[in-house]
Amino acid sequence: MRTENFMPQRRSLLGALLAIPLLTILPVHAKAESLTIASAINKAGRQRMLSQRIAKAYAQLVLGVYPDRAKVILHNSVTLFESQLAELTAFAPTPEIRALYVQLAALWMPYRNAAVAPVSMDGLKKIAALNEDVLKTAHIATVALTKYSGTAVGHLVNLSGRERMLSQRCAKFYFFRSAGLQDASIEHGLNDARKEFEVALAELRAAPQNTPDIATQLLLANSQWGFFASALTSYSLGVQTSTSMQYVAGSSENVLEAMDVATEMYQSIYKV
Repeated sequence: MRTENFMPQRRSLLGALLAIPLLTILPVHAKAESLTIASAINKAGRQRMLSQRIAKAYAQLVLGVYPDRAKVILHNSVTLFESQLAELTAFAPTPEIRALYVQLAALWMPYRNAAVAPVSMDGLKKIAALNEDVLKTAHIATVALTKYSGTAVGHLVNLSGRERMLSQRCAKFYFFRSAGLQDASIEHGLNDARKEFEVALAELRAAPQNTPDIATQLLLANSQWGFFASALTSYSLGVQTSTSMQYVAGSSENVLEAMDVATEMYQSIYKV
């Protein structure tokens, strides 16, 4: 794609983003409910997303991209991660899964402390250094719960939930680079996350368990992903501006919202 083609595309993206309300606040507290294995997989998967969402929001604050929204996102994400961590630790159906959540709690504390500290470039470097281990352990725990469920729908709840994480992970890497963090892992991380999202979305859309409503929701998610992927092109074009960063922030939220709804739908069709 040539650089001179980006400006018209940015205008079309702006129109699309202005037409769709931005998701700025996920639930601050987990729903008051007795966890089932399906809802546990959903919440465990949401922990993966929150690990990346915290990093994305922190980077937005460093860059001054929608700072008021980013501050709310950061606060709510930290609060939700902690409440769900307590829920999942209490629910853990096996000693092995409980041990994973004990490990996650130990990794979470320094990450949390970095996230709630005054925002700075040094703080962003700490966030960059700590977030991957939190994500990795949250993912291992989610996979363990999925295996424990032993069902195809459990796999779909996990896979759909992971798409939420990938939306935030793509934006995180974009903002890390925009803030001046230079590392080959950032380049590779963004490329890998984009590919993984597209492969997983194709698998979800082909799933025989899909209801008509789920199929429609995935079609919406695919459309929102198209806007987000287009917004991310400024990364490879080297034309990151305040406007392009706003596009990435907004479109990543819309993908997250679409996939969060899809994940809830998969949870609702889970049969024990």
